[in-house]
Amino acid sequence: MTRLVTGFQTASTVRPLAQALMRRLLWAYMGFALLIASISVPLEYRSLRQGLLDTLQSLAATFSPGIEAASWDFQTEVMASMARGIGTHPAVVSVEIFDRNGQKAAHWQATNAQVSTTLVVRHPLFYTNNAGTKVALGELVIASDDAQIWKQLRNRLVLGMLVGSALLMFLGFVLWLLVLRLAVRPLKRFLAQVDHLNADGSGRLIDPGTVRVTEIQSLHRAFNDLMAQVKASHVLIGEQNAGLERRVAERTMEAEQARQVAE
Repeated sequence: MTRLVTGFQTASTVRPLAQALMRRLLWAYMGFALLIASISVPLEYRSLRQGLLDTLQSLAATFSPGIEAASWDFQTEVMASMARGIGTHPAVVSVEIFDRNGQKAAHWQATNAQVSTTLVVRHPLFYTNNAGTKVALGELVIASDDAQIWKQLRNRLVLGMLVGSALLMFLGFVLWLLVLRLAVRPLKRFLAQVDHLNADGSGRLIDPGTVRVTEIQSLHRAFNDLMAQVKASHVLIGEQNAGLERRVAERTMEAEQARQVAE
């Protein structure tokens, strides 16, 4: 049987089914990943920012009692030591302690750090005397850097990309196996049987074997119906040709008998 191929497609546009599906899966996954990233990155940034501010607030609440006691006793060295102790936390890039007059009593800042103007926690300092009265002592200011947030965000994005890539590879492998088993192999069996059809066996039915895809089963059924119609057409044409040959022979015999009578 001769197979017709249209000229509208070139070899570069025709690909195996599994490869075509993998390409489309890749593009769809990339588009979906970009959409999710555009939504999740701002949300993740706000979450990390709030978490960092909560950390700074917790540090201020933890160290403020000791700083208040040192400030009440004018122990500047103790306050400076506590400022350095707060600075050991990786989220902190600057610590400032101000007295009641707004003068800087102690200060610590990380080397080459860019102090953020928004990632800042200001914690008021008070001393409660024996009468239970709160006396304002100044303010504790702890600041961080935007680079802290971007570093954590970058780490999470890298982890997300690794997990996403692994998931894409797993889904692609599963899809390749399913396409190979459910579509490619049945189609190859179908094409192999079509290639073995010849003029004498043009009416032979195709045996699809085990098929789990409705569309491929419909394709086999439609092809077998077509082959049955071709076989019936060949039988009908053969009968018509035999009848025609019989009538021609009869007419020839009648003409020969008429010629002999005329002579």
